[in-house]
Amino acid sequence: MKNIEVNIKMIIVTIILFSFLEPDYVKANSVLHIIFYIIRIIGILLSIIVVIKKQRILYVSLLVTLYYFVYGFSTILNGGDLTGLISDAIPIWGFVVWVEIILRYSPLKGLSILNFVYSTLVYINVLFFLVFPNGYTSYYTSAGIVVRYFLGVYNQFATYLIPAVVISVVHSMVNYNKITIQSKLLIATVSFTFIYFWSATSIIGIFLIIIYLLFVHKGWLRYMVNNKTIAVSTLILFIVVIYFNNLNAFSFIIEDLLKKDLTLSTRTRIWDIAKLMISESPYFGYGYLEGGKYVYITQSIQRSAHNTILQILLQSGFFGLLTFVLLILVFFKRVKKFKTKRITRFILFSLFTSLTMMLSEVYPLNFMYLILLLGIFTPNIIKEKAKFEGNTRIS
Repeated sequence: MKNIEVNIKMIIVTIILFSFLEPDYVKANSVLHIIFYIIRIIGILLSIIVVIKKQRILYVSLLVTLYYFVYGFSTILNGGDLTGLISDAIPIWGFVVWVEIILRYSPLKGLSILNFVYSTLVYINVLFFLVFPNGYTSYYTSAGIVVRYFLGVYNQFATYLIPAVVISVVHSMVNYNKITIQSKLLIATVSFTFIYFWSATSIIGIFLIIIYLLFVHKGWLRYMVNNKTIAVSTLILFIVVIYFNNLNAFSFIIEDLLKKDLTLSTRTRIWDIAKLMISESPYFGYGYLEGGKYVYITQSIQRSAHNTILQILLQSGFFGLLTFVLLILVFFKRVKKFKTKRITRFILFSLFTSLTMMLSEVYPLNFMYLILLLGIFTPNIIKEKAKFEGNTRIS
């Protein structure tokens, strides 16, 4: 009877998480969208009940809430669309709340649920674009033709696919102490998807993960993966690439392998404009703007910042960015205790991979939040696994 109750709870949480990760195709279908919307409302109400019952503060969710308060204040300050912000924020906020709940209170089952949810989205998406290569809709913009698939436009697939790989590998390490055939198949599927569409930033992301698993995961190089090297490497990359716009060191990768121009398709120009805009409104940014296209290339052509950090600064300024800095500091503090574990090193490297990808793309924030949540609750995962096994032997 108890097992049945547990299974029912897992099914309910799985459905709730699917609703908060609503695929692009579902959003475009009015009936499915309403169903997902109703499930999200139920999910939020259930999360409130869980929090009241547990009588403990969800501190990650609290910091995310603080971010959206700053973002909302900036939106009001700039006369923006507060309703639009709330509509966009609820799925991300609800997702964070539920991931924090399951990883805090039932980390192994929570990890299995996340693995199922994300893997399912990956496989449905690849089947969708193989059956419908022209997507479910397409239209023209100033940037050219836009084709939308199950998970949206191809250069945003990484929002789902990279976390799917990270979760699958962590799930394999925790439960089987190796990279399973299921994880390898998922990595192959994700790699095929990125190469099929030739999404440069996404290819870099999956390439880094594969290189890590092949050459760093069990080799002596793994000892170089720690809080200091990840933090310093990320800062250096950001300063060199974004602040100084110096891409010469990466010219072989950009021009020869990825077949891009050295300005990354005018991204350096966009970054310069974004930095100028940030300097004019540094503390609270410009608030919510539908589509997130703050940067005017010409009077008729607008773009996002094409860098997640710059985009956050445009949206909510340094006060908004501060919430992410605090979360990253919590992440580093939490993983430090288990820094010698392979699972910890992999999650650390996954953070580096994610932030590297975000140098040239703007992704929905649940991408970054998920990686941070995995790191923050790594101790919970390791401790529960050790408790079930009656020892602390987890690599």
